[in-house]
Parts: sequence; structure tokens; C-alpha cells
Amino acid sequence: MEKTCIAGIVVLLCYAAAAAIAQKRTLILVDNWSIRETHSTFFRSLRDQGFELTFKTADDSNLALVKYGEFLYENLIIFSPSVEDFGGSVDVAAITNFIDGGGNVLVAGSSSLGDPIRELATECGIEFDEENTAVIDHLNFDINDDGKHTLIVADNNNLLDAPMIVGQKSSSPFLFRGVGMVADPDNPLVLGVLHASSTAYSYNPDEKISEFPHAVGKNTLLISALQARNNARVVFVGSIDFFSDEFFQTSIQNANNGKRFEKSGNQELANSLALWVFREKGVLRVGTVQHHLKGSKKVPAAYTVMEEVEYSIQIDELTNGQWKPFQGKDVQLEFVRIDPFVRTTLKQKNGLLYVSFKLPDVYGVYQFRVDYNRVGYTRLFSTTQVSVHPLKHTQYERYIPSAYPYYISTFSMMFGVCIFSFVFLHYKEDTKDKKE
Repeated sequence: MEKTCIAGIVVLLCYAAAAAIAQKRTLILVDNWSIRETHSTFFRSLRDQGFELTFKTADDSNLALVKYGEFLYENLIIFSPSVEDFGGSVDVAAITNFIDGGGNVLVAGSSSLGDPIRELATECGIEFDEENTAVIDHLNFDINDDGKHTLIVADNNNLLDAPMIVGQKSSSPFLFRGVGMVADPDNPLVLGVLHASSTAYSYNPDEKISEFPHAVGKNTLLISALQARNNARVVFVGSIDFFSDEFFQTSIQNANNGKRFEKSGNQELANSLALWVFREKGVLRVGTVQHHLKGSKKVPAAYTVMEEVEYSIQIDELTNGQWKPFQGKDVQLEFVRIDPFVRTTLKQKNGLLYVSFKLPDVYGVYQFRVDYNRVGYTRLFSTTQVSVHPLKHTQYERYIPSAYPYYISTFSMMFGVCIFSFVFLHYKEDTKDKKE
């Protein structure tokens, strides 16, 4: 019996391990195999996080993201910026469907950017500059620049203020050499993770400027991110060199009398972006939802107006591969019919988010609604429908304080009628004798 139990536990652990690995299957598309060597530090950090990496060239004739209606991978890394045509059954439409199905994508570009990457970026609300262009900054370039001022020193103050995406802000600036991009201003899902300085612009460094650049100043994005409405995540980085071992380990110094740093902040930022885009952090889920009358644990078939109600919801956050209670202090509950009648902030209590409130004096069909949408976190949405009935005829108050003036006037009228009746019935006038 004990052996059978042990064997069953071992089988369950094996299944759990297989499921965990399956959730981290990652396909990496490269232009050439040398990228595995030049970007080895980044790939090693992914393996250390438990990701199962599969390398293929972008023009491999056997490429596929779907087989028998199931996705073969959860994550996709495109380190092949110059690809003109993907191999196999992979194309822009297939990658878009992969994102629509909940897949995550990390894309690195360069100045020699191919049309498929441009089309994919356009589908996600990002527009790259033209081919052979680069981000140029004549005031913020590295001391090792070749004279074209395209080896940009990006200040860490230009990072998005979202620690869940970019991690703890590094004290070192970032090295960047690649193409710039701009975001669609009408797309609220796109985030500018890292933008260039106000003195930067995007243009072909080998040509004389004859027209207004595609991107100028802080509108020039170096790194952008998208979290779709299905919580799929996409990150575009304009420089494939950003992830290279050289940029990770090299010293950095602004050529204009800047401070020297022994190491750039690229590695820390790249690792934080990778963990975020592959949904290793910033992921929330809803557990149990409970509601009942105050002082009771039983869920009623329906509530009555003006009753005291208690509501609790369990929200978990994925932290270091484990689900732990979410410690957010800005989660709000709305009690909604058509518009919210009650909006209140949930409080922490025994690992749950809890609140107690009084139902409105309006009956109808309501929803307990929690809609939590914050930068860096997956969107959390939970609704529970309940009915609120009016008071029964036996539940109304006998005397309403606001009606006391009417009660007094009624009783005063009754008292006055009684006095008048008494006087009218008992009053008798003296009769005078009739004279003959």
C-alpha cells in the first residue's frame, strides 16, 4: 500500500514538472547561428530561469507555431531583424494569431530591418523607421562611437516608471545602437519603456538631412511594450546589440565629459524585460470570491435593500514561480447596476481582500465587480451577480422620524375635532321667556 502511494506521488510530481516545463517552451529565431555565441549570457539567464529554449533559423523550412490545432510554444523570441521571409508555416499572420492565442513575443531589431518585422510591429501599434536608419544623438553618445554618433548612451531617467516591467532602476545608463520607433498615440495598450533624449533623432547617418526625421527627441522610442487585452505580451527593442555579451559587459561613458561606468545597465534591464514579457512576474489570478450578510456565513438567495454585506476576494500574484497573496492596496470593488452605486477600496484580511458596506436603497440586479488594471500587471476582472429586493410590507418602519410633523398635525386635528364635538354637543344657549 505504501509503495503504491509513493508511486502515485512520484507520478504526480512528474506530471507537475512536465506541466511547468511546458509553460516555458520558447522558440528563438535567429539570422545565423553565431548569435547563440554573441548573446550567450542572455540565453543562459533564460535557461537559469527554467525556460526550455529551441533555436531555429528564421528561414527554416520546418518552422511551425501550431500543430494539430495546439501551440507548440508559449513564447517566441525573434532575433532575426533582417529576415525577409519566415520559413515553414510562420508568417506575420501566424505570429499575430499566436499573440491572439495568448503567446508572448520578444522582438529585437536593427538598422537593417526586414519587412516582416515592420508589418508585425504595425499590427501591434508600433512603427519602425525606414531601412538603414539609426537613432542619432550628437550630445549623448559613447566614447567608443565610430564617429556617426549612433552608439547612444540612454539615461536611466528615460525609463518607464514601472518597476514590475523594468525592475529596480539601474544606476548605470544603457548602450543602444539600432533603429528608432514611434508608438500609435491612439493605442492605449502600447507603453514606451525607454525613450531617447531630447537631442536625439532618427535618420540615415550616411545621408544629408533633407526632410524632417521620422522620430525626434523624446518621441523616439528605443524599447516599447504591448500588453494585449487577452494579457499576451509583446516587447520591441530597436537594437539586437542591446542583448549582446559585448553590450552587457562593456564599460560606458558619455563622450561629452560624462561619468564612466564599469558596466552598462543592459543586462539587468534585459533580464527584467524577459521575465515580464514571458509572464514570470506581474501575473494576477482570482481565487475564491465570497459574499454574505454581515454576521452570517451563508450566501442568501437574494439581498434586501439597506442590508449590511461583507465581500471578500482572493487575488494571487505569481512571485518567483509561486502563487502568493497579492499585497496591493489600491484594489477597488464596485457594486454596479448600470452605474456603480458603491465604490470602495478593499482591505487586507487573512490573505484576502475584504470590505463591508451597506446596500443602496434601490432594488434591482447588481454585480460585485473588481476591475483591476495597472501598468505591468495582467488585467484582473471578476464579476458576481446578485439580486437586491425591496422591503417586504412587514419590514417597513412603523413610524418614520421625518414624518413626525405629519403625525403631530394628524393627532392635533383629531384632538381638535374631539374638543369641537364635545363643545358642540354639550353647549346649550340660555332660552328667553316669550312675552305675551
